[in-house]
Amino acid sequence: MRCFDRPKHSWRQSVVCLFCWVSLQAVQAEEAWLQRSQAIIQALEGQPRPDWLNSQDEQLDVKRQVQQVLDASQAIQTEALSTRLPTVASGLPTPTSNKPLTLLFVSFSLGESALKGIVEEAAGRDDVLLVFRGPKPGQKLPALMADLKRLLKGIDPLPNIVIDPTRFQRWSVSSVPDIVVEQEGKSRLHVRGVSSLSWLDEQIKAGKQGDLGALGDVGEITEIDLLEEIKRRMAAIDWKQKQQQAISRFWAQQKFEVLPVAQANRDRTVDLTITAPRDLTA
Repeated sequence: MRCFDRPKHSWRQSVVCLFCWVSLQAVQAEEAWLQRSQAIIQALEGQPRPDWLNSQDEQLDVKRQVQQVLDASQAIQTEALSTRLPTVASGLPTPTSNKPLTLLFVSFSLGESALKGIVEEAAGRDDVLLVFRGPKPGQKLPALMADLKRLLKGIDPLPNIVIDPTRFQRWSVSSVPDIVVEQEGKSRLHVRGVSSLSWLDEQIKAGKQGDLGALGDVGEITEIDLLEEIKRRMAAIDWKQKQQQAISRFWAQQKFEVLPVAQANRDRTVDLTITAPRDLTA
């Protein structure tokens, strides 16, 4: 008869089995969590944004202004195509990087006749850019574009015109007319009170450079600074109030399920225990 000794390390085998079971449970818990997360993401795909996110007054006002600009631009483009005339340049000229670009800062405060002479002299010159700062106080952008359209009536080819308050700030332009000859991001020549491009060409040929100062009468700029106006409006917004209004709109627009009145009192116990698949560390 053969006798067998009792295994000496049975407790170690039990520990190994227990460890494998715990590891399997942790993996299954992670897989279940991943499946739930994927199901939530898939359920949200294609869903529309909540109404309370789409009802911001500021967003609606910006959308209206953008739509007005687009409508006005489309109208100008349509009429220009019908008369076979190019539209007002909406971008910047594209000279080579080392070629000087003449920035002629103007305003409607110069008067219609003076502006008419400036745009006629700048017509067809790729090295000249007429720069406006923005619309007049209280004026919408479509109205400004209509004023430019009237100013450019009968001029062919059209000059390069842009609305760019950043250039006014960069070159510290506070009056008009003002000319800056820009080359490689630097000011090659700067003169105030002069709007004659032919005179400017003579000065450049003569080798004049630097700040020539004010050589004529200057006037105030009628138009507002678009960037400063945007900053002012943003600073005037009470964001805490807007946040509270958004929360109020959210709850006011929610639709809740109306449950029937209970016919009998019943107590239910809910186990809110959560099992973490791994140790939590701070």
